Amino acid sequence: MLNNQEIKHRDWKEIHVNADKEKYALDWLDVLVYHTLNPKKGKLLGISKDEETKIFYQIEEEFLKISLTIQTQVFSVQSRSEAELLIRNYYSTLTTMLRQCILNLEMVRLKKGAIHRIAKALLQLTEELILLIEYKYFEYLSMNEFVSQTYFLKFCKELSLRLNKLQGKVPVNNPQQIPFNIIAHKISSFINTGKFEYTTTHSNIIYKEKLLSEIEKIDFAEKSPPAYTLIDAVLIYLNFNSVEYINYLIGYIESSIRKKNTIEEKKAKLLFLYKSFNQLHKIPNISYNKNFHSIETVINNWFRHEISYQQKLNTTKTQSESKEEKAKELTTSSEKNHKIICLLSSDQIGLILRAASDQKVIISKSLNELFKTIVPYMSTPVKESLSHDGMRSKAYAAEEKDKRIAIETLEKLIRKIKDF
Repeated sequence: MLNNQEIKHRDWKEIHVNADKEKYALDWLDVLVYHTLNPKKGKLLGISKDEETKIFYQIEEEFLKISLTIQTQVFSVQSRSEAELLIRNYYSTLTTMLRQCILNLEMVRLKKGAIHRIAKALLQLTEELILLIEYKYFEYLSMNEFVSQTYFLKFCKELSLRLNKLQGKVPVNNPQQIPFNIIAHKISSFINTGKFEYTTTHSNIIYKEKLLSEIEKIDFAEKSPPAYTLIDAVLIYLNFNSVEYINYLIGYIESSIRKKNTIEEKKAKLLFLYKSFNQLHKIPNISYNKNFHSIETVINNWFRHEISYQQKLNTTKTQSESKEEKAKELTTSSEKNHKIICLLSSDQIGLILRAASDQKVIISKSLNELFKTIVPYMSTPVKESLSHDGMRSKAYAAEEKDKRIAIETLEKLIRKIKDF
């Protein structure tokens, strides 16, 4: 049966008869998949109805026999490391065998008789054995091992149903909707992957299962803490280091800071968010994307750079304000040194300046302009700084005493000029 020369029709009977004499649990299956039903090994001869029935019966028996053998061997080993080696060897062998089953079925697809039916049944048996290991002995598998197509498709179907239920739980205007949409998009992309390839590992599956399980626990009607939302806490806890989510989180932090009015309020908000982020629980050695930095590393780096920038900005502002203050002091000191002291009161000076303006002795655009120009450079023994507005208003409502003193002062000036 294996080829025209070496394999004869009676070999189908021998396969069934010798089924109980295998040297290892997968021996019968191994021969059938790699030799008997492999078209590349020779021309496949016909099979009688009776032989087909016996082979199908043997296929059913093989599942029970192999699953029982694996279970017995696992319980008989001396250590966990031995159990891991055993299960991983079975898993690796069956995964390779599955690919050969797929190739065999592809090559006999045009043969719609017994050979095609047996090839299809062997493919199903191999898939069932792989699923048995993936579900029952999952803890012994390597997390970097690729999952089978059957397991992948079943997991994706379950994942899709759970995601659809979750989408109905998140309110439309809830602030948690944006991060949830990022998760939904990532999971949908994973589910809707086109042609299956052996690129999904058990660790990928575990992470997505854990992610959905934690989100399913969230009560979206519950009020979130002041710093980060409930879903943010879950994603940070599970190190959901998707670039899209990290960009969203940084944008959320920046937006929260911008809402504050003063520099001090902005700085306080920044430090509060920094403290709150570092106080959130985080699982070590887990990540959504193993080829990217952890969310803790990226966000903490962002915080440190932002705090450093704010400190430098604050230092620059303080230095600038200090320079302005010194300049103001120098200006004030300069103005003080250039002020003239008049022995008259502010009201009396105002009367004289008004009279000079009215008589066009001093010409300016307006009386107000005159006072604004001259008064800053004048002082009295009583007041160092005079108000030009106060002086101008008093010039229109002078007291008799101030008028008399102003007149007497001007008369003294007249007498003095006569003596020149």
